[in-house]
Amino acid sequence: MQKKRRRPHLRRKRIPTSILLRSKRKLCPFKEAGIDRIDYKDVELLKDYVTQGGKIIPSRISG
Repeated sequence: MQKKRRRPHLRRKRIPTSILLRSKRKLCPFKEAGIDRIDYKDVELLKDYVTQGGKIIPSRISG
């Protein structure tokens, strides 16, 4: 019996819907506010990006 030859160049790859439905990346809040330098001593600025225990919040959550 003769084997069927596959033509890989004719097959189309499907794009997963999760990629199509992704939202745009969040913009840096510091750049939006016009802040060029971030000082570690500025507690008021950094309190939104640090947990109560002192861990840095991941960028996928904080933006």
